[in-house]
Amino acid sequence: SIELPTDEEMAAMDTEIVEKSEQDREWDAKIAGERQEVDLLKSELTEKQAKERLDQLAQQIAEFEAKLEKLGDPKNLPTQEEMDHIKITFFQNKAAWKKRKRMTTDIVGQICEGLDKKPKVLMQELGMELDEDVNANIDALPNIEDPAKKRKLVYAKKPMRAA
Repeated sequence: SIELPTDEEMAAMDTEIVEKSEQDREWDAKIAGERQEVDLLKSELTEKQAKERLDQLAQQIAEFEAKLEKLGDPKNLPTQEEMDHIKITFFQNKAAWKKRKRMTTDIVGQICEGLDKKPKVLMQELGMELDEDVNANIDALPNIEDPAKKRKLVYAKKPMRAA
């Protein structure tokens, strides 16, 4: 036969169950906190990785300081005339690129109309490369206003001297 606990023993067991359940919840909360800390530590750099990163950053700083020192020297700065020449050359080359691309596209289009071919097929047969084929994007280049027009405007705005 199985002995059944008395009411007092049942009450003591119930109290013990409540205490153990509370203790279990406390341990679960503590474990969850420890897991969060472990996850945080896993996402951090190791000492070796931190040293490597520090060395990389120190090298970058040295390179940037050298570059800054070089740029900061007035002898190395381009003159205004050199900058104007660079801007004019850049503008002219960009304009020529656009013009030649437009002309080439028009010519290939006209030839394709007469041959009933698609432009891409004709270009492949001729061995022509598109800007997109070589990852060249003229729109990615900076937009510079025509420097020649800018100079004309500057000269036009100067007041006339009375004779």
